[in-house]
Amino acid sequence: MTFGNWDEALHFDPKQVTKIANALKIKDSDITLDPNTESALISGSGAEPYKVTLNDCTCGSFKDRKPCKHMYRLAMKLGLFDGPPAKNPAAEKAFKKEIPNEVDRYRKLYCEGAISAEKFAAIAKALEK
Repeated sequence: MTFGNWDEALHFDPKQVTKIANALKIKDSDITLDPNTESALISGSGAEPYKVTLNDCTCGSFKDRKPCKHMYRLAMKLGLFDGPPAKNPAAEKAFKKEIPNEVDRYRKLYCEGAISAEKFAAIAKALEK
């Protein structure tokens, strides 16, 4: 599911997934929605609220010209974007069983010189968390 002029694949980029997660932290009380124009004013850290549409936002994060958390929150509020998938306990359990194999896979890449020690350590730490 996508919104605005954005390709659906963009929403699976790790940086965008972080923005989607952060969008969920925006309170309804911080949003002044105009469903007719599919736009909103969203209060943030600055003195003035951000002016948000499905394709544009006045926040600093939009400088990369990819949807920001405000745009994701607007799309969710309008029912045009579902947000992150619901947790699946069975899939989570299966993944946890595979963590040692995943760590071993990255250990081999580190030993082959394909990734740095720092990258291996960061990946292993993230997987084991």
